[in-house]
Amino acid sequence: MRKLAYKMLIGAFVAFCNIHGATAQITLHTIGDSTMANYDENTSDIRGWGMMFQQFFTSDVVVNNRAKSGSSSKSFYLEAPYWTTVKKQISSGDYVIIQFAHNDEKNGGLDGGTDPNNPLNGTDYRGTSAQGTYKEYLIKYIDETRALGATPILATAICRKYFSGGTITRKGRHDLGENFSMPESDHSYDYSFAMKEVAVAKNVQLIDLTTLTKGLLESYGDAASTTQLFVSSDSTHPSALGATLIARLCAQDMTNQNILASYINTATDLLINPTICDFGDAYSGQTLTKEVTITGFDLDPSDGDFTLSVSDGFLIAPSKSDSFSSSITLNYSNGNLEFKKFYVSVSQSTGGSKNGTLTATNGIITKEIPLKSNFIELTGGTEVNLLWELSTDKSYVLDGPALALDQSFVGMYTQILW
Repeated sequence: MRKLAYKMLIGAFVAFCNIHGATAQITLHTIGDSTMANYDENTSDIRGWGMMFQQFFTSDVVVNNRAKSGSSSKSFYLEAPYWTTVKKQISSGDYVIIQFAHNDEKNGGLDGGTDPNNPLNGTDYRGTSAQGTYKEYLIKYIDETRALGATPILATAICRKYFSGGTITRKGRHDLGENFSMPESDHSYDYSFAMKEVAVAKNVQLIDLTTLTKGLLESYGDAASTTQLFVSSDSTHPSALGATLIARLCAQDMTNQNILASYINTATDLLINPTICDFGDAYSGQTLTKEVTITGFDLDPSDGDFTLSVSDGFLIAPSKSDSFSSSITLNYSNGNLEFKKFYVSVSQSTGGSKNGTLTATNGIITKEIPLKSNFIELTGGTEVNLLWELSTDKSYVLDGPALALDQSFVGMYTQILW
């Protein structure tokens, strides 16, 4: 009887371990600036590469992109909503990718102090010195990540699209030494070099996105990088294609360094982003539209068509201005499907969830993306419209039976982000 009970206990323990192992997930947290951050495709053409990262991982890894536009290594650490809240999400066994530099350069390589209202050496406290404050904050992230039982990974900042002839300039590579007439051999104001030094000193693996994106941009050239890889408004922020290719470079280098390599999708013949198309909550009767991107590499056969179809009442169109239907066709040649955006829409007259599938196939390669939405039905009541214009005063316009509270503003300030 004892032996039987012992065997049952062992069997139950093994079964528990198998269940636990099957459901365990690793979270890959990404912290950084606007080149990595999330954006609303309805309001911006910018796409941070962190938005595109999930498609390169299996379902065992969840990307938690917490990058914030306008952040430097210092401001992300000091300002309450950012690093403080990320740490609460980090569990033992997780990974944290750390990419800063763009906004650390705000004072031209000089430190801006720690008081946003009284900055040193200029007008922006986010600035850090490459060989001083910048390193100090990188080390804080590393030490505090390790203290939580997670693995820090450093990533040098992606290049700015600053060309001189066919080559990315020093400033484009985050080396501000020429501002101080320093020779290129002097790395006193080189943020990527400083991060590499921290990686060696702290024994942290490093993804050299500066070098990787330098190669990417130079392979496209100035004109093509401008029209295809970056948004039209500046030379810093990637477009959807640029962000996808940068995320792919990062995933490939992680594979080369054996960082989560067994969880990375190496079969990147057809890439669709996002990997789960979740429309979120809406009121019944609303029509929701979501942007999806697709691109293909080394496709088999080398020439053909992909049919993109949606099920269960979802609709699809090549652009927002086109008619939506149940399917569209995309042509490709020479083994490559040119990077494209398309749009999926959903509507429902009653409350409840609505789920479907986006399927892309050329007869040999097939990819499926889950489609999810939830509609809330409102019943009874009276419609109320309340508008605060926030133009010249606190006045408002109220139409309907409601009570408008007085407004109050505390600690508000404006800040230009670029």
